[in-house]
Amino acid sequence: MRRYVPILAVFLAVLFTAGSAVFTPETAQAIRLREVGGYGLVTQNTSTFSYGSLDSPVNGSASAGELVYINGWQIGVYHVGPNRWIADTAVRPIVDASGNPIANNVTRNGNQYYLNGNPITLPRRMLTEAEKFLANPGGLPVTYSGSFVPVNQSTDLVDTSRVWYSSGERVVATMRVTDAYGFIYLRTAPSYTAPRASTVANAMEILTAYEVRGDWYRIGTNLWAPRVAEGVTLLVPENVTAYAPQAYYNGGKWISVDLDRQQLTAWEGADVVLGTRIKSGKYGWATPVGVFSIYEKQPNARMSGNDYDLLDVSWTMYYTNSRVAIHAAYWHNNYNGRPGSHGCVNTPSEFARQLFNWAPFGTTVVNHNAYVFDQQDINDASRWDEYER
Repeated sequence: MRRYVPILAVFLAVLFTAGSAVFTPETAQAIRLREVGGYGLVTQNTSTFSYGSLDSPVNGSASAGELVYINGWQIGVYHVGPNRWIADTAVRPIVDASGNPIANNVTRNGNQYYLNGNPITLPRRMLTEAEKFLANPGGLPVTYSGSFVPVNQSTDLVDTSRVWYSSGERVVATMRVTDAYGFIYLRTAPSYTAPRASTVANAMEILTAYEVRGDWYRIGTNLWAPRVAEGVTLLVPENVTAYAPQAYYNGGKWISVDLDRQQLTAWEGADVVLGTRIKSGKYGWATPVGVFSIYEKQPNARMSGNDYDLLDVSWTMYYTNSRVAIHAAYWHNNYNGRPGSHGCVNTPSEFARQLFNWAPFGTTVVNHNAYVFDQQDINDASRWDEYER
């Protein structure tokens, strides 16, 4: 329910009419009405931030009088564009998610809006990640037939039973990249004199080897990983059978979430399909260990709590009774090997899309190797920054 405070009328009387405003941060905080999915007016020249925290890097600016679409809110900031957040004290919501004016200096006549009697054009609603994909699916067998993908509608989006990436080759070894370095270079042939490949293997990533030549493991077509380099061990065997479900033995799709190493791996039987760094639940919101299955998929979920309200949480797949999900996280890019979510498994957006389009309902998810929180994790959990998300 919206709550209008007594000074609202006074503020609106002096609100910008020709590119400037009489405004103080204290006034803004007093009259701010949080509205997500609607439109707002930038009330003062202000900095913009790269992700959802006032602690994040400044990456630009916004000018007083700019009209913005409000896609999300977190403590202290509004999301108003890709990697663009503005302090909520500098944005005044003026039109709600249904298109109704919520400030009494804004009027509407049909599809035309007026600010202080002057005609204005509201910015376009942001395209969701799912809508962008549907416009250019890249050859995947899309089965969703609607032109607009609504928030919180469970859908498969594509016929995931037909999306397979397995090599079909015999697996000869499953190896994990050590944390000796942040990543290791791969080669196009089993030799250090061969050209470097266009991809690298990140620390803690799991690799499937289809051929072994001495200390070199072929993990794809013309893609080789070295076991050692200058006496440093780069690859060690991974004991997948310690946590693998039955799908490991029958060739089915399954997902492992290694909480201690903050790594997610998608499998088809014994073949690694995709792998990515993650951010799981912070101290006090630990992601549970166990064997689960995906029971709901939402291409654009809305997630909210006391300190956040976010539209277009893309490629969301729920898999526990407490609605822990794997999903993209546009509000941060902080995959630093430590947890920081409210319990869900955050992944980079592009990986989340591929995983969503690959995993059908019922796909087994194995959360294992529980994270052990240290004092830094405990301290981070109470900070007012990305760890609060």
